[in-house]
Amino acid sequence: MTRGTNVLSLRFALAELLVRRGDDLPAAASALDEVLAEAPTHAHALRLAEYVNRRTHDDGSLARTLTMQAHACKSPLGKRGALWELVRLQERRASSAPPIAAYVLLYELDPTDDAAIAGIVRLASARLNEGAERSDDGMPNVRGLLAFGLRQRILRTKDQGLATSLRLRLADLLEDSVDRKELAEALTLYRAIVAFDERSTTAIDGALRLAQALGDHDALVATHELAAGIADKVDDVVEHLLAASDIARRRGREPTALDLASRALRADPDSERAATTVSALSAGDPRGLVDRLMEAASSAKSPPRVVALAREGAHIAARKLENVPVAVALLSQAREAAPPDAPLLLDLGDLYVAQRAWAEASGAFEAAIGCATSDAERVHAHRALATLHEGAIEDTLRAKTHWTEVVRLEPGDVGAHLKLAKLLRTHGDLAGAVRAVEAMLADPTKLDPTTHVATLQQLAELRTAAGDRRGAEQALLAAVRLTPDPAEEPFGLLEAHHGSDAAFAQALTELCAEPGADPRWHLRLGQVLVHRLGRPTDGLAELRRAVQASAASGDRASWLLSQHGFAEALLGVGALEDAVRVVREVLVVDPVHAGALDAGSRALTALARKDEAGIVDEVRTYVGYLDGVSGLRARRLLPTSPRPQVLDDAAIFGHVFPAAARIPAVEVLDAIADQVGKIFPPDLTSLGLGPRDKIGPRSGHVLRAFVDRAALALGVPEIDLYVHESREQRVLVENFDVPALVVPAALRTLPELEVAFAITRLVAKVATRTYLVDKLPPRELEELILAAASGFGGNVGRLRPDVEDLAKKVQKAISRKARRQIEETAPHVAGFDIARVIRAIDQGASRVGFLLTGDLTSALDHVRRWDPTAMDDLGAEASVGGDLLRYALGTEAPGLRRRLGTVW
Repeated sequence: MTRGTNVLSLRFALAELLVRRGDDLPAAASALDEVLAEAPTHAHALRLAEYVNRRTHDDGSLARTLTMQAHACKSPLGKRGALWELVRLQERRASSAPPIAAYVLLYELDPTDDAAIAGIVRLASARLNEGAERSDDGMPNVRGLLAFGLRQRILRTKDQGLATSLRLRLADLLEDSVDRKELAEALTLYRAIVAFDERSTTAIDGALRLAQALGDHDALVATHELAAGIADKVDDVVEHLLAASDIARRRGREPTALDLASRALRADPDSERAATTVSALSAGDPRGLVDRLMEAASSAKSPPRVVALAREGAHIAARKLENVPVAVALLSQAREAAPPDAPLLLDLGDLYVAQRAWAEASGAFEAAIGCATSDAERVHAHRALATLHEGAIEDTLRAKTHWTEVVRLEPGDVGAHLKLAKLLRTHGDLAGAVRAVEAMLADPTKLDPTTHVATLQQLAELRTAAGDRRGAEQALLAAVRLTPDPAEEPFGLLEAHHGSDAAFAQALTELCAEPGADPRWHLRLGQVLVHRLGRPTDGLAELRRAVQASAASGDRASWLLSQHGFAEALLGVGALEDAVRVVREVLVVDPVHAGALDAGSRALTALARKDEAGIVDEVRTYVGYLDGVSGLRARRLLPTSPRPQVLDDAAIFGHVFPAAARIPAVEVLDAIADQVGKIFPPDLTSLGLGPRDKIGPRSGHVLRAFVDRAALALGVPEIDLYVHESREQRVLVENFDVPALVVPAALRTLPELEVAFAITRLVAKVATRTYLVDKLPPRELEELILAAASGFGGNVGRLRPDVEDLAKKVQKAISRKARRQIEETAPHVAGFDIARVIRAIDQGASRVGFLLTGDLTSALDHVRRWDPTAMDDLGAEASVGGDLLRYALGTEAPGLRRRLGTVW
């Protein structure tokens, strides 16, 4: 035995002796404290200390001793005994710390100990009621302990009433948590309570709060339904049901939302909000909506709501279901349940009209007049009655009375004035009818142009019937001023009003004498004078005025119309040359103008200029005004070649190419085109071609014959040809020392004349040395021209560094002859539009192709093949096809074709 053990034993023995003697228990307690400090699990010392503490009534020491016993005891039964002694001691002393820790230990020893659980719940509740958590008992999470205890009690109780009470306490406790899981648990508890007791307002309110906070839409919908079921007030029922409906709708549950809203409407048929919601949700089910509104209208107590529900249901039944009887039944039901209501009666009257129930409709409209509160309602009723009596009932006198009321209430109602005027005329009151129409015209600003014209025509008709022909004429003239187009009805009525051409011409003269007279009036007057009255001099003068006036107005369509009319008049009087001149002026603006082409054909044929008339007729055929285009496409190339030396370079540029292709920039291109092969080297390899693929003059190749034919006519001494099998269909000229045409083999499949045109276009670019427009992109072509001109005084501004480098390369590449040519031209080079230049060169080359083939149809076909153009846009001014048409129909092409020998 060690010395320490001996000391401990002596101290315990001393304490035991002092206890037996009973005269110094405090000393015994002190000795025991020393023993337990050294050996806290000393069982005999713990039991003796418990005895001493009880004898001395030292509860604090006794609590410590019992606690040490509980920790030291290895037997569960002994632990429980010590803990229960500790619990009884702490429960008995109010100043002592609540025995929550002891109860927790008891629960851990025996989870089935209901007394321990009850103690935890009771003490944790008391602690929370104090307003703050304390930690002097070593268990600061009192809220958590209370929740734990309540959960355990809920699990163990078999009494549903008690379980509901405990769930309510636990849910209330968890609702104050910030933990989302605990909030979700609280919501589950509230919903469980409601499942047991559907009238628990506390649980329902809690569930609503938590479902809203957690965003649990299903729970919200279900709880709102339950809340509606126990609500005492109808307004609360409706509020809960509509809230649930709105949530269901937003969650995409339209059928549920509609059912909830319908229940709200049944609960309170007078609820406007419920009715509106039901209508919105029933948009896809008009039949169901009508049934719901009909049910609500039958149950509603407020007359205005009865009317509103019935009118909406009737509107849907009539418009969407086309079920007029149901609509009538609804409105009739509302009429019986509510005081007289004008809008309701008006709707009912309209429905009776749809049913052809004329008497019932008349009665409804008459009743509406009696209770109407606004002029708009009265006008509706009077107008409906007027229409009924004028039509189905056939009582024109009463119809007149009602139209009179409509006019009185709405003076600006043009239609009513016209109806009244018609009825007044029917009853022989022409003066009254005239006054009715004139009243409409008193303030023309209130009339739209169409109505104004129709009213003037009505006035003219009435004045004619009243014998006031001059007044009728004035009304028609006023109508014509508003609608000046001779193709419109007022002009036709004005002409019909005058029994003779002379009288009509006099009326037109009056119109044309007015300032700002419409050019079409001059045109119409001129046509009447020339073609009907045999007054050519006066007629042509009027037609010239029409042309001048339309030109001054800038109206292209009016000018074309006037010019065409002028040409027809010239044809009519035998002024054929003048007619041809005027026609060509039209064709310059619109080369596919049907009337001008027809007039031109007739004039040229009369002048025996068959070749020119032939081109005009070819255009007419091509655009579809005449039949026979297939015959034109079947033509073959003329047997004789075009005469050479007719088109030399100067003649081509001066008479064939447009002005935009005859500028100094193009002259620079002419000078360098065949000398920049090193800067822009030709490339045939991408097309699968090599030097051996060149087709010479003696090859006998079918395409070579077309090349030689065009080269001879245009004075091109040398030109090569390459034909490739590549998919690339573009035709171009490559800048070898001898320029070479590069064309696809597919070109041979085209009609003969189209092949000749395609080849000739390319040879024309070789003749004018403008073929780089096909090889280089527009920007590179522009930079090449500027670079060439910059070194010889060209006014080209500051160039980019890469263009300056190009200028140096050009100066090294060109010959002395080219230098001299550029030196003369470069100072005149200024800003130019390269896109316009390229287009002009293409236009000029196409003109040459047409001249050398003599066939406009094949030329247009090929142009549209590589630049697709709709027939309606064929005459567009900027297009190559439009330019070709204008050139072919102009004054220069016929003479050149005759000189070349390419006239068909």
